[in-house]
Amino acid sequence: MDEIVEEIAKETGLDEVNEEDVEEIAQETAASLSNDELKELTEQEENKNIDSSDFEEEQKELSVASVKRSLTTITKIMDQFVENDPNFDRSSKARRGVIFTCQQLLTERKLH
Repeated sequence: MDEIVEEIAKETGLDEVNEEDVEEIAQETAASLSNDELKELTEQEENKNIDSSDFEEEQKELSVASVKRSLTTITKIMDQFVENDPNFDRSSKARRGVIFTCQQLLTERKLH
């Protein structure tokens, strides 16, 4: 996940963002998540693990509903990233890049 965020940050012109920066902000963000949000993320991860065991039996399909749920979660996380980062321009640009990429994926899924 850190590598994905780092790659997106570089694609959006944030070349100075590295994996350590992403990890640090992720840890700070995780510390500020509510218990309910942590439970939701844990459940999503558990569901993903359950689903991955079914992968061998069936081909994965990225549904519109799945992309919407992911976009909602990513938006919450990136909002916290913006709130906690002292460099507003950097974090806002990263947020826009990540969310834009997810919105493109959602649009693509809706067309198929």
